[in-house]
Formats: sequence, C-alpha cells, structure tokens
Amino acid sequence: MPLRMRMMRAGPAVPRSGGRWIGLAFVLFVFLMGVVPIALAVLETVLAATP
Repeated sequence: MPLRMRMMRAGPAVPRSGGRWIGLAFVLFVFLMGVVPIALAVLETVLAATP
C-alpha cells in the first residue's frame, strides 16, 4: 500500500518537491491544450451568431 501511494504521487527518480510542480505544470498544460481550442470555437460561434 505505501509503495502504491508513492508511485501515484511521483516517479521514483523525481524528488517529491520538484515532481509535484512538474506534474502540476504538465496537468495545467494539458488542461489548457484541451480547453483553449474549445473555448475559441465557442467564442467564434457566439460572435458569428450575434449580428
């Protein structure tokens, strides 16, 4: 059980303090890459719908 928690938290070679920020930045990057095109498409359709 402790080994599983350690694997979920960060990789074995990554320090705990540095790995958390790298993971957070990676999640934020993926989130932005997924959300920004959708937000732009919605904004474009809204601007096209308004006269």
